[in-house]
Amino acid sequence: MKIKKIEWKNFASYGNRKQTLEFPQDACLFQVVGNNGVGKTTISQVISFCLYGKVEGKKLGDIPNRINGHTWTRIEFESGNKSITVERGLDPSVF
Repeated sequence: MKIKKIEWKNFASYGNRKQTLEFPQDACLFQVVGNNGVGKTTISQVISFCLYGKVEGKKLGDIPNRINGHTWTRIEFESGNKSITVERGLDPSVF
């Protein structure tokens, strides 16, 4: 599985503006670095929530941004020759 793009909004401390991470097609390994509190763990939690519907150590009610709510995530990835998109929110109609 190779992740091509991750998008989210209203997740943890991120607000209502859509955040996007796009990964180059020719790269196969990525390292996320940064100072404390800049969102490295949140990226991992976005992936976990989008693919599995849960985040280890958090209740579902603690995931959305406290001001805006309505968490939304999307991951586009390739598996073999297939391109797959997974979209998930806390609202059951978003999956």
